[in-house]
Amino acid sequence: MQVLTDGDHDLSLLCAEFFPQAEHTIDYYHVAEHVHEAGQCFMREGSDELQTWFDQQRQRLLDDGAQLIVAELRQRLSAIAKTGPGNKGRRERLHKALLYIERRLRHIRYGSLRRRDLEIGTGSVEGAVKRIIGQRCDHGGMRWIRERVEAVVQLRCLEVGGLWDDFEHFVHRRL
Repeated sequence: MQVLTDGDHDLSLLCAEFFPQAEHTIDYYHVAEHVHEAGQCFMREGSDELQTWFDQQRQRLLDDGAQLIVAELRQRLSAIAKTGPGNKGRRERLHKALLYIERRLRHIRYGSLRRRDLEIGTGSVEGAVKRIIGQRCDHGGMRWIRERVEAVVQLRCLEVGGLWDDFEHFVHRRL
């Protein structure tokens, strides 16, 4: 079993409590976003230099090299002077991005996950939620109440999964 999250600490605690045997993975795109934000602290935003560096870091992530990124970001942080125009803000942003990655290293193993044909991103799940729940519960004129929305979503899953006829036959047999 695999659980993908955005790296939220509370979700990590819930994962550990309810799915202790699961492979907990932090979404690749969330981590990459933090890496890019870190790069903007020591390279000009939109520059070719930043893009080249970011491409290298993304490859490091895919090669199970997140610890190398952490080491580089620590060096880059120590190289930013503690005083000077804008340095305090840059140091704080870089430190925040660094801590985000560092605290989640054990859940950032994208190379080994891909070799085992496991997911590294939450996009397919987010798309399914949007398609199944959003199309039924989020449009104008759609009616449901909180106490019954789970049943509505279950029926929507049957419909989208092509199991509506099987469900209908099951219900008729039961009646």
